Amino acid sequence: MDPRTALVLEPLRWLLKAIETEGRDPYKVIVLEQVPAVLPLWDVYARLLRSGEGRLRGVKYEAEFWELKTEQYGVPQTRTRAVLVARRPGEGAIAPLSPTHLPFQLHRAKRGAAQHDMLPTDPGSGPKDAWVSMGRALDAASKVEGSPVDVSRFRENGEMKFFVVSNYGSGGDPKNRGRRHSYEPAFTVTGKISRNKVYKSLEDYEAGKHDRFTIPESGVLQTFPHNFPWSGKDQAQQVGNAVPPRLGMHVLSRALRGDAPSDTELAAATSWPTVSPTTTEELRVLGCGDQSRCPNTSHAVKRPGRKSAP
Repeated sequence: MDPRTALVLEPLRWLLKAIETEGRDPYKVIVLEQVPAVLPLWDVYARLLRSGEGRLRGVKYEAEFWELKTEQYGVPQTRTRAVLVARRPGEGAIAPLSPTHLPFQLHRAKRGAAQHDMLPTDPGSGPKDAWVSMGRALDAASKVEGSPVDVSRFRENGEMKFFVVSNYGSGGDPKNRGRRHSYEPAFTVTGKISRNKVYKSLEDYEAGKHDRFTIPESGVLQTFPHNFPWSGKDQAQQVGNAVPPRLGMHVLSRALRGDAPSDTELAAATSWPTVSPTTTEELRVLGCGDQSRCPNTSHAVKRPGRKSAP
């Protein structure tokens, strides 16, 4: 009954418009991402795109869709998403993505002691690495020179040690808040991540003494670079609404090249490059390159010592 549900049909309207508009080529590649509840609709999308029938006017696509778990692609959080990939014929069938990491058991009672010991392994130790923990991801980001990520407050005797209490209830009980330890992946990063409570010890928990993840730390749990230039209002919502970049690299690499991103490419994505103001303005022009152009107050960037436009 949510009126926003119809928004998942908008991409279909766009691709039909591209086909029906004279002088315009159909989209070569289509990539869609949503929550798993959309999978039945992705099935309809895929069958329609493969058929080329009706308003598709004979334009056919190779199309596949999957349910993907982010921790199986090196993202230090558990997050399940539905992804659809379609592209024009000629480059062969679209092969499914190959997980690079092991899955994480969501139900604590089923994890057992073994999963506590399932710390990340070296790349050459087996076909897949273990999932990446919050502690490992934040610790690595904090060691980069000039990083805004500082997790020294979570260390005890040199060891990263904390646990997170979710803002959300589990099992239908709003009072039953889930917990994750630093040696486990984070909960799904949402726009409410700033409400999660982080405790260094059980004593702090009993005393009601908690911390919060900062925006750069929340971004790292989404696999954004430690120095990503977040700006504007409600940055926690920006972080939570985003597709984890590392997962995005795997999906787009498969859709555009038919293979997985290399280790070098993944490593290069951990740091945001320095971009000059001139380049920023040029990119804005490209992004607003339609006939209407973007208004002067859009895409405002908040810089030190300068008020951003509304």
